[in-house]
Amino acid sequence: MATLSPRTEASGAAIVKAFSENEPDRKRMKHSSDDGSLPTAVCSEIDRMIARSTGKLIAPVLTAGVLRRYIDCGTDEFSEAEMREVYEKEVCSVVRDVLRHNLHIGGDYEDAYSSRTLPKYGVVIPVGHRRYKLSAEYAACSSQALGHILQRIPAFATGKLGGVIALGSREARVAIAGDPCRFVDILDTEAGRSAAHFEIVSFAVLRMHLEKFACKVYRTLRTSAHDSGVDIATDYGAVYQIKKMRLRTREDVEAIYSEILTNFDEGRLRDQKVVLIIDELSSGCRQFLVDMRVQPLVREDILALARLLTDDEDRQKVLRVVHDEFEREYRSDVCMSCRTRPRIEACQFIPLAAAKSVVG
Repeated sequence: MATLSPRTEASGAAIVKAFSENEPDRKRMKHSSDDGSLPTAVCSEIDRMIARSTGKLIAPVLTAGVLRRYIDCGTDEFSEAEMREVYEKEVCSVVRDVLRHNLHIGGDYEDAYSSRTLPKYGVVIPVGHRRYKLSAEYAACSSQALGHILQRIPAFATGKLGGVIALGSREARVAIAGDPCRFVDILDTEAGRSAAHFEIVSFAVLRMHLEKFACKVYRTLRTSAHDSGVDIATDYGAVYQIKKMRLRTREDVEAIYSEILTNFDEGRLRDQKVVLIIDELSSGCRQFLVDMRVQPLVREDILALARLLTDDEDRQKVLRVVHDEFEREYRSDVCMSCRTRPRIEACQFIPLAAAKSVVG
């Protein structure tokens, strides 16, 4: 990953410090930056850009990179190659100096972000073939706009990841695992946060439980794979499909069962080797699934399995699996393909496999 210049690091730190010291007056400055100096239109576009980011942050980070290059060097016109360069450097800056983790940020760069996305939000203006100029509106408030983005990014990441970020710390895992009630409460909270959290928490608990019976369990799809097909497979033939839904009517169950028939062969159903993990299920719906040879589990069943883990090390492993699965899906693609060869071994955000491939 690119190493930041002292000037860039100092300017970024100063901007973040300035924004953290100013308390917003919400009644007076609706949709404006915290110190009031960022034009409302620019602030609203930045907030809209971040709110519409469904995966790893790309457009807001690219915008921050363009603004930082303008602040540091006075450059207001960029080629496509330069847009990619400032994006990758800004990912490095945000990961190291703002977030201190590399999850939900740094997706693969594509030309469409500079040619369509940033012009849509008024950040740059196309001025030739694959060349872009920073708009006058953003240039006039470049420092304030950069600070606003750097302030919003941590909130975006926290909202997406919740308590998963803290699980990257071994000390945090040890502390949580040492308190069984807190351990289960945290799993319950995280499972209720999103469909991705529900799937990964369920997988982590099931994996720990089934490994005690010498069974291998593995996830076969990403959490964003349209919520269909096999989510968890095993070496003994059973398959698990996970859905963060509440089934309360027969119509709901029939729709799910129709999907199960599409995804799995009759042999698995006949052998009762299809398990549906659902957030909440009425008693009538549960019986209907059982009659159809589908084994239902609800969130409370998963938490009950978690309560059976009496060993601290087992609970620590569950927490580590939760973090590692999120890291596998949401870690920065820029970090994984880091182009910075100098001092690469000193960067804690580059996975070992990626570091070896770059250095080698």
